[in-house]
Amino acid sequence: MTTTMFPGTRSAVIKEVIGLMEKMDLEKVLTHFTEDAVYCYANNPPAVGKQAIREATTSSNLESVKAISFNIKSLWENVEVVICELEINYFRNDGSVLTLPCTDIFRMEGDKIQEMAVYMDANPLSAAPEKKEETLIDIAKNLMASVESNNVDKYLSYFTEDSAYIIGNNPPIIGKQAINDFALPIMQNFSKVYHEVHDMWLLGEDTVVAQLDVTYLRKDGKMFKFPCMNIIRFQDKKVREYQAFIDANPAFS
Repeated sequence: MTTTMFPGTRSAVIKEVIGLMEKMDLEKVLTHFTEDAVYCYANNPPAVGKQAIREATTSSNLESVKAISFNIKSLWENVEVVICELEINYFRNDGSVLTLPCTDIFRMEGDKIQEMAVYMDANPLSAAPEKKEETLIDIAKNLMASVESNNVDKYLSYFTEDSAYIIGNNPPIIGKQAINDFALPIMQNFSKVYHEVHDMWLLGEDTVVAQLDVTYLRKDGKMFKFPCMNIIRFQDKKVREYQAFIDANPAFS
């Protein structure tokens, strides 16, 4: 039986799979693979079949990792092939974040993955993290990464108890609980939020300014991309004021 796929359909499948990978839900990921699928990870030998893929992925060196998020930079679909260029953020148990570049190639049979090839240097995962002082720019990047991994608790941990949170033309939101009440419904409306940072500056001793694009992937499949400027003011390495200059209203219409 021949399955007709419309342009973009296979890319949507891959985005769903990547979302499941972020949740570390291997069993649901495997439902998107054919029974005889081939999985090639970096320099490791290919794993053939769902059970072999299960064993290959569960035996990888992720013992020191508590969460993963993916920043998709480019996504191409060409007939039965989907190519995905991305950055992988590994949130380690010691609180550090390791970001590695990666490109994946997916060969499809209908809406199932017949072959997945992962091209990356994964050696830094097994290396001990360098001990270095976390900068305010590091914290700002980790703050955005927590949004991309849809981790509200992690996101709120970066704020002071009485922090001010200002988005677009909305009135200031004061305090962690109020920020939680504002941010949680937004994160639940979207299956994914991406930040494409163009520039980030440390101004003075306590202020980070970021120029970026924010992409919202709504649960109905619609995608919205908006220019944004963030001003983040810190106190003792916690966010005391966060202001985002953005008009994201079309994403909520």
